[in-house]
Amino acid sequence: GKDSLIWCATNGGILKLNTETITFQKYTNTEGISTNDILAIAVDSKDNVWAADRDGLLNQYNTQEKNWEIKSHYRNQIINSIYPYGDSLFIAFDEGVSLFVPNHKDPQGWEVKETYYIGASNQIFIDNNIIWVILEDTILKADLSFPNLQAPSAWTEFRSGVEIPA
Repeated sequence: GKDSLIWCATNGGILKLNTETITFQKYTNTEGISTNDILAIAVDSKDNVWAADRDGLLNQYNTQEKNWEIKSHYRNQIINSIYPYGDSLFIAFDEGVSLFVPNHKDPQGWEVKETYYIGASNQIFIDNNIIWVILEDTILKADLSFPNLQAPSAWTEFRSGVEIPA
């Protein structure tokens, strides 16, 4: 089943490992992804696979239709992490974090809803409606119910275990 699949981002493409059958499937630019140098990968709530390349292109694999679509909303950004949240994605990239949401009016079917310019973001984790973002030398957290996450006051900073007021 789908729980037996492990998707891996590599600099030689994408590998899908089936842990039940111990078989690999490789996806490269020959199979329709933007490039073979993949930095981040995640599976969303609809079992679609999202993979970011070094040029900021997002590759979306529709597991039902078995095809790749390329989204160019983050072109020329370095995407370090993709975190599925409901039907949306949080994208950690070299300038911050943004919320990427479905939009049926957009020709690519998605749009950048908002971006939080908090610095080069490496990793995202969400627990109990709190978003945690790991930067190079600090960790930031914000409550997702805060009315405006673009405001610096929405974020609390932690360095070496010490909370620093915004």
